[in-house]
Amino acid sequence: MPIIGITHHRPSKDGSTISVFTGNVNQLTYSYYQGYDLEKENGTWRITFHGDASHTITGLSLSEQEHELEERRH
Repeated sequence: MPIIGITHHRPSKDGSTISVFTGNVNQLTYSYYQGYDLEKENGTWRITFHGDASHTITGLSLSEQEHELEERRH
């Protein structure tokens, strides 16, 4: 499935974490979204979680990311 969006989490001393959401946004071929958390350790990304993600959770996660970026701009 295509990537719908990527969010980042605040880096920790152990590395960075991102969330990736995939799914088909075409309403004619509706499908569930999937969410993945990836963590970077020693220069290598690995999937630490994956599972179904609702459209609501995906939208909230991505809009929260956009809100944080807007706050930094002001």
